[in-house]
Amino acid sequence: HPISFLFYKFLKPITAYYWIIAFSVLGQWYGFYLLSRKLKISSMSAIFASFVWIFSQWNVQWGGLEAIGLFLAWVPFLFFLIIKISEGKHKFWYAFLATLILAPNWVFGLTQTTLYLAIALFAFAVFLDFQVNRLQFLKYKNTLICTAIILLSMIIVLPVIKADYAIYDLSFRSGGLSYQESVN
Repeated sequence: HPISFLFYKFLKPITAYYWIIAFSVLGQWYGFYLLSRKLKISSMSAIFASFVWIFSQWNVQWGGLEAIGLFLAWVPFLFFLIIKISEGKHKFWYAFLATLILAPNWVFGLTQTTLYLAIALFAFAVFLDFQVNRLQFLKYKNTLICTAIILLSMIIVLPVIKADYAIYDLSFRSGGLSYQESVN
């Protein structure tokens, strides 16, 4: 994750690690608190829900890894941004922010998890549109914006993906063989 690179560049490794994990826990707590309040949950319940998110089994097991901890900090923020987009004010800026948040996760070790997150965001946008428009599919603007967010986030990191693919072809893993040659 880019934040990890910045922290490790300017701080000692152990200090960087602790700052990243602290940032992750604080970001996860605040992000889930914002999402909970946006869903009209009371303050006390939102605080409790945030702690449940932080101390969930996945988070306790994997949250100590910097990339996963930072990924988990962005999950509630992305759902919060999809809700803000559906409200109609400043759609462009919220969509732009969501695109910038989602983009690095495609290339920093959690591609499959990011795919699951993108599918969940898409389903959530469809749900928000369905609540308002029912079966009038031509009015599903949130779904279109969410699709654009996902596609633009992938386009932003496409040069990195292309470079990774080119390097992989030259690596020991592929042995310099084409897919068909390696299968044979």
